Amino acid sequence: MKNLPEILLEIDQRELSAIAEVETHHDLDQAQLKNAIKEQVKNLYANYDLKSGQSVLVKNANSIKFFVDFLALYFLEITAVPLDPHITANEYQVLLHSLSPQLVITDKEIIRQKGIVRDEFIGVALILFTSGTTNRPKGVMITRKALDLKMELMGRVLGAVDTERTLCFVPTFFGHGLICNSLFPIFFGKKLYVAGGMSIKFAEKLPDFLMKERITFFSSVPSHWEFILNFSGNLKSHSLRRVHCASAPLRQDKIRRILQWLGPGVNFFDIYGATEMLGWFAERRITAEESESTFKNFWEAEKKISEQGEMILKSAYMAKGYWVEGRIESLTEFNTGDVFSGSALKGRTKNVINKNGIKIQVEDIVFDVLKSGLTIDAAAFPIPDDYTGERIGLFVILKAGADIEELWKYCRDSISPLKIPSEIMPVAQIPVNKRGKASLNELQRTFFDLNLLDQEALKLFNRIFRTDHKSIDIHRSAVPHWDSMRHAELVINLQKQFAVKFSVNDLLKVENFKDLTALIKKSKLGQ
Repeated sequence: MKNLPEILLEIDQRELSAIAEVETHHDLDQAQLKNAIKEQVKNLYANYDLKSGQSVLVKNANSIKFFVDFLALYFLEITAVPLDPHITANEYQVLLHSLSPQLVITDKEIIRQKGIVRDEFIGVALILFTSGTTNRPKGVMITRKALDLKMELMGRVLGAVDTERTLCFVPTFFGHGLICNSLFPIFFGKKLYVAGGMSIKFAEKLPDFLMKERITFFSSVPSHWEFILNFSGNLKSHSLRRVHCASAPLRQDKIRRILQWLGPGVNFFDIYGATEMLGWFAERRITAEESESTFKNFWEAEKKISEQGEMILKSAYMAKGYWVEGRIESLTEFNTGDVFSGSALKGRTKNVINKNGIKIQVEDIVFDVLKSGLTIDAAAFPIPDDYTGERIGLFVILKAGADIEELWKYCRDSISPLKIPSEIMPVAQIPVNKRGKASLNELQRTFFDLNLLDQEALKLFNRIFRTDHKSIDIHRSAVPHWDSMRHAELVINLQKQFAVKFSVNDLLKVENFKDLTALIKKSKLGQ
């Protein structure tokens, strides 16, 4: 580690930016930010016995304090590990064991730990955990050299002029929000406005905020646009120059709505990136006419295509490797898991779910679900979704006596919010292909077949009861003729249409039309 005067001199010599918090209106100009960082550097240097090769967990996010803490560690050349402040207790303990940090910094305190000096952490500025944590947490190790190279590259490729007044509402414990949306303008002396996150309230006030603060740039993921397009008024700003959307190609109808909201003069880009490549590394400008997922460049990255069509990358700014179970797994090239034809994104080979731009390993989800003790087997799969890009589907084989509501409660209480499934379907056996494997295509096909079943059953219900319900969640108390001949007609027609047979005992337990469709699914899935 450098001596204290050298560190303080480096802070003085760096341009850095001003930072403001959107919700609290707390604001630091450039000189105040530098002073705050220097004070934290002095505090950590004098009182906490930090050494090169140690790590510090930073358990806060999206605030001025977070950036003061992170930048103090950056200039001290101590490995920072940003965490979601709402990480579950179990995940937190797993990470403590994996990393053996010297300190944990929260919003309110600095907690001493029995830190271990690791040679592998020397020169590593940052470790980002990519898909929540399991018993085998996987952290992307980013060196200070790679981070500085990426900042310099983004300055040349993107130009910092459009980030003059940048808004960040993406989580700063992920590469998208921290490296690209925030550190980029900070290290180029531009002003950063940091918000706690996207919400209905935030979206409602967004047009006025963009105009009042003369925001020139912000980045986003697909789900943010559901809030903006549905809860924001018309954009009044004439300062906005550039907007990014990362995670997944957008549907053309949504593109048209976004471009209409942004208005003329704003450049809208689909950004392709990965934590292993320090965030963004390719872009395509989106217009109302263009529907191809063609990326115009890959920022100073060597690329090749495997026999399966997978894009494989290598660059000077790539991550050093992964920290897994107390050791480093070196990274010499990065297998993106995405299939390209030329520069057009066509599909995926990796078993991952891309939720709001965050890559989640399906194995992580399955491991957490099996750990519940309620299931015999499980298979997770992505469900295409306009709101988050992809959401999580899960087929499970429940243990005898286990209840699906118990499993939902376990997921809510014990699994990272990022990894909680959107749909859980109990089955007698996991759907497999002809080779006996639980392939992505087979899992998705079965899921969509079952959802189509809901739609067809609802059509039959509305025809027989002469109603116009939009959902299968219809309680018998809300249906005047539930116990009439119409109900008998419904049951008979459902049995014919879906080739199933209901028992009288099952029918007597049905209190909701959704219960009836669940009986059909159980029959179809061999339960």
